[in-house]
Amino acid sequence: MYPVFIKPVHIGVYQVHDEGFDENWYAYWDGVKFRARYYSPDLAYNKRNTIEDWVVLHRWRGIVK
Repeated sequence: MYPVFIKPVHIGVYQVHDEGFDENWYAYWDGVKFRARYYSPDLAYNKRNTIEDWVVLHRWRGIVK
């Protein structure tokens, strides 16, 4: 996983991690910031126009679909 100071190159859904949870989360990267996180990549994509995530994300990684 990449630290958040390294920004994703492509717009889309990424697996994200915050220190308070062990579960997999997914968030949509809009090219500037991550949007709200969800339990599934499909939900993160479908809700991509929602608010910016209020949780501090610590790491992210791309997903292959």
